[in-house]
Amino acid sequence: MFCVATVALLPALLAPKEIWSGEFVFSITGKGKATGPKPNWGEWDINREAKGKIILSRTFRGAGLARSEESRNEQRYETWVGETKEEIDIRMNDRIYVYGPMFAENQIRGDTYLYQVPKKGSESRFAKGKVAAAILQLDFKKNTFTFESPRYYGTVFTSFKREFLKGPKSWTDKKPILEEEDALEFEMIHGLNQPDQFFRITGSFKEGQVQIDMTKDYPFTVPLGASVKAQNLKAKFSLILKRTTQQ
Repeated sequence: MFCVATVALLPALLAPKEIWSGEFVFSITGKGKATGPKPNWGEWDINREAKGKIILSRTFRGAGLARSEESRNEQRYETWVGETKEEIDIRMNDRIYVYGPMFAENQIRGDTYLYQVPKKGSESRFAKGKVAAAILQLDFKKNTFTFESPRYYGTVFTSFKREFLKGPKSWTDKKPILEEEDALEFEMIHGLNQPDQFFRITGSFKEGQVQIDMTKDYPFTVPLGASVKAQNLKAKFSLILKRTTQQ
């Protein structure tokens, strides 16, 4: 009986399965210096990249995204999600410096932020990270797709140092503040300003279409304190999802 049941299950277990999948590259870069009202200024050197594969292997009818119209309409929507967290390659090598008054005009501090993975001295160019929680929703009424961006993250070394540079002796005599840690699940977009359209990518889609190109540039910015305008970064997301049959 056990053997017969096992054999009966084999066709279902071995049946081909449709998936949406594709290789992605997500990078954020920028370098420069900016000034605000004197004596405020800041500089930045941002270099982040994540790459790997997104696999959406579970599907259901109806909407999978919050705030969708007629969310229970199974004829209108088809939703695809990832069943597991996929391993990716990730790297960061950032330095952000902010200079200027903090509490009073004559109390000048210098703040240095560092984000690094792999750690300095590593022989590898990338470390291992994860991608999770991607959702693809197809709307057959409006002939559109909506892709909810996943989380791209890894364990990243973070450092914050505050130095008390100019001002009264009671200010400059303070010891520098230094906070360092290996931050778990540190996301690619952490510490940066992101445009709303990055979180949900929408475009045209026709029923029967088997490829979706989501390659696009995004206007990210890096914050430089309250007195210096956030500065532009070059953020590029490259992904072509393809619908294929997985054996």
